[in-house]
Amino acid sequence: MSLRSRAVVFGLFLVFALGETLWAEPTSQFYLDKGNVYARDKKNETSIRYLEEAVNLNPYDVEARTNLGRLYADKNQIDDALTQFKKALQVQPNYFPALSNLSYVYLQKRDFPDAVLYAKKALQVNPDFGSAHYNLGMAYFDTQRYDMAVTELKVAVRFFPDNAQINERLGDSYAALKRQDEALAYYRQAVIDAPMSAGARTKLADTYAASGQQDRALDEYKAAVDINPADIDAHYKLADYYESVRDWDGAKKQYLAILQSDDEQARAHQSLAKIYEREEEPGKALYQWEKYSELVPSDQAAKDHIDQIRKPLLSKQQADQLAKLEKQKQAAQTTPGVASAGTTQSPSERATVEANFQPVTLQSTDMGSPGLFPPRIPEAPTPTPPTSLVPMEVAQPSPEIPTVQ
Repeated sequence: MSLRSRAVVFGLFLVFALGETLWAEPTSQFYLDKGNVYARDKKNETSIRYLEEAVNLNPYDVEARTNLGRLYADKNQIDDALTQFKKALQVQPNYFPALSNLSYVYLQKRDFPDAVLYAKKALQVNPDFGSAHYNLGMAYFDTQRYDMAVTELKVAVRFFPDNAQINERLGDSYAALKRQDEALAYYRQAVIDAPMSAGARTKLADTYAASGQQDRALDEYKAAVDINPADIDAHYKLADYYESVRDWDGAKKQYLAILQSDDEQARAHQSLAKIYEREEEPGKALYQWEKYSELVPSDQAAKDHIDQIRKPLLSKQQADQLAKLEKQKQAAQTTPGVASAGTTQSPSERATVEANFQPVTLQSTDMGSPGLFPPRIPEAPTPTPPTSLVPMEVAQPSPEIPTVQ
């Protein structure tokens, strides 16, 4: 065959092959590959559409079902995720990514026995699967088996070394075991991994305080409330610290910040009331006690205390009003037009004035009496950025449910 003839034949072959490629229907593998690409780019909605098509074309594709279930789990569509993982395991019972992911789903459903069961099954197939160790450790932690949680989470952290969530949970486990030194080490690592985590800093501060390192505890509490001014727990911890060192102004600022975030914090109202009493501001104390009593109506001792504060305040207002009436009567005796200037009132006239005297009734919404009902609680000052924060990289996300490589 001549060279020209060979070229013609080869050209026809290329046209035929290209035509087959262009005109052929996309396969399930095509949709799986596209779905994985979009998932890698965090375009989850698009990824879900492609993976759903892959599953429709090939219901036996365990990888497509497992990856689709993972995306459903990310969207908190727990039952849909459960369905996909179970169907994948019907096709391939030892497919360890689906086993581990099923353990994760049962964790979200707080079905801890099944979470343990499927994590262990995944580890029987692949003992080095980090996500399964994480799921098993979390199941043990949530069921208060802290020694076993430590064992599994320490394996998981080798696979996810910069994950703040795992390090924080290890700190929690050691703290529950009363092993403060280990807890402190893992909380420190969690803060290094996620320096803008107010929760991790609060736990670190708690551990410093428990070990007697009050200055470090104070720095971490301040950093926590600077990071998240709405972190009520951190404000309470900081207020507790200020009260322990008798810094009443510092404690008062924290309670006011708490109430700015949530005016129904009964403890903050009660603590503020006690501070105002200590500062001899009975009107402000009464206001806070009344707010506390509205939130905790069953506290009879608080109601009795309110009555004790209210009585002297009423007596003082009544005395002030009587003094004012007396001044008005004295002024009337010297005012032109009075029948006889300089004369005093008769007993009957005085009785008439006193009979018309109306006692003062306190209204909790009356903001006009200085010192009794304070004006609206001032807003807490905007915190300055904490100088103690160590600039670190952005916090790592929770360990993702793995897909098949």
